[in-house]
Amino acid sequence: MILSDRTIKSLIINKEIWLSSPKFDIDFKTQIWPCSLDLRLMDIIKIYKVDNYVIDTREKGDYTTKTAYIENKGFILKPWRFILASTIEKIRIPDFLCAKCEGRSSLWRLGVQIHATAWFIDAWFKWNITLEISNIWCRPVKIFAWMRICQIVFSLLDKPSEVPYGDREGSKYQNQTLPTASKLYLDKDL
Repeated sequence: MILSDRTIKSLIINKEIWLSSPKFDIDFKTQIWPCSLDLRLMDIIKIYKVDNYVIDTREKGDYTTKTAYIENKGFILKPWRFILASTIEKIRIPDFLCAKCEGRSSLWRLGVQIHATAWFIDAWFKWNITLEISNIWCRPVKIFAWMRICQIVFSLLDKPSEVPYGDREGSKYQNQTLPTASKLYLDKDL
């Protein structure tokens, strides 16, 4: 079951969905929608290198060129480019919910994809959400820090999770505060 705006508001007010954010819209006029919660873009991004190296998924490596800051004038996301970003909001999902992070339709209509596949958020995940942002169109698109970048849709689990994210071995991204590159190399099955 997907949660409504009323339920999302109630869970935030009662601190069951824990949310920490500078200037969060406590009146819920801009960030809560009929069945989702909009989150905003942090001003720190990681930009990936563009060259002919091969990424080895079994090796630790930082494939980003640099960590950059989105200035007031915005960041130009060039065509066919990929960056990592984070939400301003820190969030903790309770053990009886999971969530789905989706891009906003208004951005998708400009060719900006917020997640291709990594949209799922486990029960008990906490802190900033790393966003895998790409421009799949042929035109540059300017994005800005603090803009509403994604929406979270919450779903009720049939029972609280037995081993929530963070308590489970292999919870590689718990407590992340900045855009976090892949930690696939930590998978024991590789």
